[in-house]
Amino acid sequence: MEKQTLLLIGLIGGILAVVGVFLPWIGRSYMGGWSAGGLSDSGWNLRTTRVISFYSPYPALAGGIIALLGGFALLNGKRPVGFLLPIGGITAIAGGLWGYFDVSAYLSRVVTIPELHLSSSYGFYICIVGGVLALIGGTLSLKTK
Repeated sequence: MEKQTLLLIGLIGGILAVVGVFLPWIGRSYMGGWSAGGLSDSGWNLRTTRVISFYSPYPALAGGIIALLGGFALLNGKRPVGFLLPIGGITAIAGGLWGYFDVSAYLSRVVTIPELHLSSSYGFYICIVGGVLALIGGTLSLKTK
């Protein structure tokens, strides 16, 4: 594969990792006597609650930003800092997994209410996919000349 294509894959991964932090991590839906609706909480919103660890979304966000910085550096020909792209990918994967385990632990200990349905949502999966893309794109782009 061409080096520019691999870098774009890595950059897309960094973007996905950053965006995934602001997408829903927990979905809530309720059915009541007078209301029916749904809400979701992003990883960024959950950091201010006691639902998950305060620090949980930060590694995914930092990993995405680091991957973006490394990807842009490689696109501009600055090879010495190109290692940031795969490192950002690894960090984003770790942050997404941390978010997944935090949300799963919360959902396993929450009291169930018949009118309220809590479920994990897709935000941390987007962080993990973004981290994998950044890792693959970054590692392979560093290997190609």
